[in-house]
Amino acid sequence: MKLLSLISLFSLIFWLSNISYANTNDIVNISEVNVNTNSISGEQKISNLAQNYSLTLVENIQCRHCKNFKSTFDKFIEKYKFNSDIIQISPSNITKSHRKLMDIINAVPTVILFNKASDKSIIFSQGNVPLQHLEQTAIQVWDKLSQTN
Repeated sequence: MKLLSLISLFSLIFWLSNISYANTNDIVNISEVNVNTNSISGEQKISNLAQNYSLTLVENIQCRHCKNFKSTFDKFIEKYKFNSDIIQISPSNITKSHRKLMDIINAVPTVILFNKASDKSIIFSQGNVPLQHLEQTAIQVWDKLSQTN
């Protein structure tokens, strides 16, 4: 897992400017196979999602909720083989670019789901949520993607 430098944050903020909350219209369908989602296990749905999407954790290194959530995030990405990045923001290094990013995500920790084939992204999760919440969210996203096939 690589840590994005603050220098590259400006280009990422430009990329993040299209972030919106999860909605079937916001999620880009990049799957070319029409799959009957009833025949696939929840774990397989999440693994399929990980093949086409990556996750970015936005955190404040001084936030206790972020520190607690980091281990949950790590377990999730390791279990399902998601590509991932981390963006760290703290009050001591807030720049104009950071403020724009914070306006978009509204809270930390936040997990953003990125489509690997395009610049589309959605807010996947906000707050210190348990592993089961991340798994349920991933299954719901996969099901919505499958319905659009």
